[in-house]
Amino acid sequence: MANSHKSMRVPRNSAASFNTSAKLIVKVGSTANRQSLTVHESFLTARSEFFRRAMNGNWREPGTQIINLLDDEPEIFALYLNFVYKNGLPTIALLEEEFRTLSLREVLHRFHKEHETMFKLYILAEKFQDGMANDEAITAIFQLSHIHDSDQ
Repeated sequence: MANSHKSMRVPRNSAASFNTSAKLIVKVGSTANRQSLTVHESFLTARSEFFRRAMNGNWREPGTQIINLLDDEPEIFALYLNFVYKNGLPTIALLEEEFRTLSLREVLHRFHKEHETMFKLYILAEKFQDGMANDEAITAIFQLSHIHDSDQ
């Protein structure tokens, strides 16, 4: 019988580096809401062609480990990082019991906001050329749509 589980064994050269020199700073957002986030280079470059090219090319600040994403939203980039690091999308704002206390208008507003967030994540993942994040954003959108449709 064939094993349908993905192997946990992977090539050694795919191992993440936790060396402090392997960290980079990503500056995200416009001047008014800019955030500087420290991330592991290997986590991003393993998943994203955008970050592989950024670290090997002229996209980062000369002589530094800094990448500027000044046109992107810090909240959406943080959501992307949550997916990269924790394989989850922390977007559920309220528990099911709390939703029951809201008006239909408020519930629809929250679903709309979460849909908007997922679409923004999809666009960011597309920019980063991260197919896994793209797929998960679309899956989350469909799951959210299914919840919304089943409540009507």
